[in-house]
Amino acid sequence: MPEVSIPLPDTGPILDVIIRPCERQTKRLQDAGLPIPPALPIKAMIDTGGARSIISWGIAGTLKAMNGFDYHALGQKQKLKTKAYELEVSVRHPDHQNHWIPLEAGTSPIAGTGVDILLGRDFLKHFKLTYDGPKGEATIQWEDK
Repeated sequence: MPEVSIPLPDTGPILDVIIRPCERQTKRLQDAGLPIPPALPIKAMIDTGGARSIISWGIAGTLKAMNGFDYHALGQKQKLKTKAYELEVSVRHPDHQNHWIPLEAGTSPIAGTGVDILLGRDFLKHFKLTYDGPKGEATIQWEDK
């Protein structure tokens, strides 16, 4: 079972991931004769309190992510109405193939976090997350397909 250790800075657990357009969007771009954006390595923060993942507007645009539906999110001070985008995310691991997880991530300004995506429980349901506060680290594990 592949495993990645995650440091626990004060801001929260930071994870290296790879993100790409969903299969449907890739096919749509191919059929239209348009270039397919490459998968991007980005920094992610695990957000165990978030039901859904949130991606920065800039990354959604770079990936030409497919707009799925309106999405309502509860922010720290207000309810946000935003768009959700279909994409795929994989945890970066040097010794294992990518394990792509489909997501419908909402968009929001997440400037100041140092990451481009907040991974919520929609992502975490595919993994085993172990949080070790005394050691100051977490681990994430998944089954190889």
